[in-house]
Amino acid sequence: MNTFISNWDWKILYVFYNPLAGNPTWYPVLHWLAVLLIYLFPIFLVYLWFFKKEKILALRAFLAGIVGWLVFCKVIQFFFFRARPFATSNSVKELVFHRPDTSFPSDHAAFTLAIALVILWSNNKKWGWALLVLSLVISLARIAAGLHFPTDILVGWFLGLGSALLFHYLANFWEVYIIRPIVKVAERLRL
Repeated sequence: MNTFISNWDWKILYVFYNPLAGNPTWYPVLHWLAVLLIYLFPIFLVYLWFFKKEKILALRAFLAGIVGWLVFCKVIQFFFFRARPFATSNSVKELVFHRPDTSFPSDHAAFTLAIALVILWSNNKKWGWALLVLSLVISLARIAAGLHFPTDILVGWFLGLGSALLFHYLANFWEVYIIRPIVKVAERLRL
């Protein structure tokens, strides 16, 4: 089974990686998509907080992303190390700079999907679908850049989904005991 998954990982990785690897003119675009595009997520949450005055939604989405990234992903990474594709094979070069740390699961995939789903499920369909597409683009770009295997992304998405579900089905708990108290403090500080 492990060999099957590993072979599948490499085959799918090469589908995205090979067309771009030999063409350095794509590297800046790939850097923007795989590394910088994620910053649109916190910028959007700041927009929700300050300009749309949807503080509870912004904080719920932010916390879901943080739980997916800093709790779910980091717990797995503590017990399991998987080198990045560019660090494991001579046939995959680092197309954008990245530390050769663990690639499994993808923090980017977990963080962005959790935020996108919380926004989508809050009846903010237009922004939710836009963030979902951005999450997909970021994740595929990270495969194309040789930073992640496809299973890193799939497990990251699964953890992001789990985090979003945690904040969706336990919304009352989060809102009463964590989100509203933080929002009250922020309002007292005029944030």
